[in-house]
Amino acid sequence: MALWPWLLIGLATSLATERPEVTAPLGRLRGISKGEVHVFRGVPYAQAPLGELRWRPPVPFLPWQGVRDASHYGNRCMSAGDKESREDCLFLNVYTPRETSETTSQLPCGFEYGSSDLYNGSSLVNFWRSQQSPALLVTINYRLNIFGFLGSDKLRYRDPLRSTGNYGIQDQRMALRWVQENIGAFGGDPKKVTIFGQSAGAASVSVHLSMPQSFGLYAGALMESGGFSGWTAQSMSRKELWFQRLMNQTQCQDSDCLLTLPTEELFSAYLAIPQGRCCNESLLGDPFIPWAPAIDGVELQAHPLDLLLEEKVNQVPMVIGSTVDDGAGFFRKDYNLSGADFLTLFESKYKSSRAPAELYSSESHDCVPGLGDGWWSAERVVTDQNFFCSSHFARRTLAPSTPIFGYLFAHSKGGNPVVTHSDDLPFVFMDLPKNASSEDHQLAADVAMSWNRFAASGQPDAPDAWPRQSSKAAPILKFQVSSKGGNQVMDGNFRDQQCAFMIRWLNSTLLDDFTAATSVAICGLGACLSSLLDLPGRVGCDGPTQQRAAAVIGTERGAAPCTPRARLNGAAALCAAAATWAGQKTRRRGRFMARRVKAANVASLEGPKMCIVVFGGTGYIGRAAVLELAARGHKVVVCTRGSSGIGGKQSLQDVQESFAGQGDITVMEADVTDPAALDKLYGSLQAQGAVCCLASRSGGRQDSFDIDYQATVNCVEASRKAGLQQFVLLSAVCVQRPLLAFQEAKLQAEAELCKEGQEMAYSIVRPTAFFKSLLGQVKGVKGGAPFVMFGDGTEVRCKPISEEDLASFMADCFWDPAKKNQILPIGGPGRPLRRSISTCLASAQKHGSDWGGQELGLALYQPKLAMDNP
Repeated sequence: MALWPWLLIGLATSLATERPEVTAPLGRLRGISKGEVHVFRGVPYAQAPLGELRWRPPVPFLPWQGVRDASHYGNRCMSAGDKESREDCLFLNVYTPRETSETTSQLPCGFEYGSSDLYNGSSLVNFWRSQQSPALLVTINYRLNIFGFLGSDKLRYRDPLRSTGNYGIQDQRMALRWVQENIGAFGGDPKKVTIFGQSAGAASVSVHLSMPQSFGLYAGALMESGGFSGWTAQSMSRKELWFQRLMNQTQCQDSDCLLTLPTEELFSAYLAIPQGRCCNESLLGDPFIPWAPAIDGVELQAHPLDLLLEEKVNQVPMVIGSTVDDGAGFFRKDYNLSGADFLTLFESKYKSSRAPAELYSSESHDCVPGLGDGWWSAERVVTDQNFFCSSHFARRTLAPSTPIFGYLFAHSKGGNPVVTHSDDLPFVFMDLPKNASSEDHQLAADVAMSWNRFAASGQPDAPDAWPRQSSKAAPILKFQVSSKGGNQVMDGNFRDQQCAFMIRWLNSTLLDDFTAATSVAICGLGACLSSLLDLPGRVGCDGPTQQRAAAVIGTERGAAPCTPRARLNGAAALCAAAATWAGQKTRRRGRFMARRVKAANVASLEGPKMCIVVFGGTGYIGRAAVLELAARGHKVVVCTRGSSGIGGKQSLQDVQESFAGQGDITVMEADVTDPAALDKLYGSLQAQGAVCCLASRSGGRQDSFDIDYQATVNCVEASRKAGLQQFVLLSAVCVQRPLLAFQEAKLQAEAELCKEGQEMAYSIVRPTAFFKSLLGQVKGVKGGAPFVMFGDGTEVRCKPISEEDLASFMADCFWDPAKKNQILPIGGPGRPLRRSISTCLASAQKHGSDWGGQELGLALYQPKLAMDNP
């Protein structure tokens, strides 16, 4: 199946040379001219996903010096039948008209299943230019099949956020971010971006519409033959099945082994998987993609069909449609299939004896003689199930809230009466054969300009020529040549009954898949609970479910799954909750086991374990970091002063008792303000890494300089002298706008850590706020204290993060190469202003919270920006 999404952007600058050059943020590029179009080929948008970067999220490409040649296409991504494809393939191409226009339009950005040079974008861009609607076209390569969509819980550790099976989707998002940051250099408008795609490309568009992480990177979406289809995404239970099938074709026993396999050997194993390539051909079979995006609970929370029903998709303008006979190529060519044989097959698959006769038995095509009575019925079933009905359902569901336009493509080049999958692409790309008729050329012009107008305005044509769907009417545009009546608006409900049946069937199929996975989880979690509390019995499960649970958690018949090899999502929460029934010792053990279960994938697979020293390990964040590192199997040394903990109220013995039973944790006393004491500490250890969570207790000028700066620098210098491999520094909150003494101190400490010429790697983590600090402010406001605004409330933004999530992020720094020698803000986009937070607090109080009716006081705090060393 081909994959096509695109994106549209407007022009502003001139590129009128035979070897045009542009200066993008990453560096200068020299392209080529193809007639009236300039092309920049093989532009890297991410680092090569090789070695340690295999099955990881893409890492942005680094800036280059000089002028980079952009006259040749980059490598195509690994795909069957393409001997020139490579694993190093994350490149894109930009097509732009030679001259510029004073008006801006939007350009399609092509995401292809395979090669980004399969269709030449020059013809399309040149046509738009000739119609005085200039636009840019961007096409990309991204990882495919096992390289882009292999998913398993065993691979979650390779993503800091614990996603799996969505590397190709992450590549696409990285390319969209590249467009946002770079397209202005080519004359494009990053605010005018439309993604569109065909087949698996339409499925990718559906996925991005369902992922909040991708929102804001595009202004419109166009889906051809595959939008919101049932095969758009896969459950994790199916992902695990395909992962095991790949393992069976190799000599590997674990994912570490897969990572070391040469590209060719790994790809050969993929090609040997039975039914492992798109698309399976069987009568009434699904043309499903074995390597579809994963419903992993991180990148993708649910199937796009489910999210569509819940109206949780991005409500941007959309175009969605299909060809008349999209499914004709996806089942055996049993041309003599009889009507009776069709009924038998239908009833077997759909478990229905009533629907076929009413809905599908009368299908026929008068222009195609020689086919059995059942052939057309079978073709319609496959088309409805996999293409037409999902677009029909999307239009019906989104019409009340979203501008959405439907179409049906009803023409094939060469006069073939069967308009099957991909027959529309030559018309979309203005890539018709030389002997194409004038009618064909006119139809191609109609399609190309409709796409162009949609990208420019959110409306593909005049309202009377192509009306949008509404809650009361379902008009769609039928694309056809003039001899067949030309383009016509028709009633999109003409297959309403068939689609109602198919959507019900698809929903039940997705539910069955979810139910099976849930049964496995419940079985394993019950055994986890039994093991933790030493209960005499086991939660009852049938034999097959118990065996599946055992396979998932790495034990036999569900026994004792609370081990580092546990794999069940949610087991951590259940173990921790269950432990509250069994006293302090069991409760502590339960929390430890919960962290072990949560971190089990990383603990068993992320690589060699380290000895890591944690400075400031007794505060909120430091303690969370210690427990996270221990849960991952590292040896952790907590460096404590004589009086430690929150407020300095814990003795050495208190700290030791608080960490007892939580893993391989040693508490050692050393004064961080004394360099000699730190040297003595390291002299008794063989440490490889350090985490610094030191924080001044008062935040005053003297305390900030002594702890946030000088003590931190002491730890950095002692770690360098001891030959540590990496130092992770928890830096200032809201450091984007430093206003306080402790923030100034931490910035100075950052500068010392980042000195050039040092062998010790560093990771500087900058959160913007903590939940506990905001909750403390809320508590204070409830008690009548003022809310601190910092200036007028428009100078500081923050989005809180829990200490557990922050600790997990810091622990990731020790194995994720993308986090080394980096400053890493964390807290997410859309950080609200302090003024916005105060407004929310006031609103909550006004609308009947339990705050006691106190007025919200404000403190407009104006500290000095500069901090002189005391």
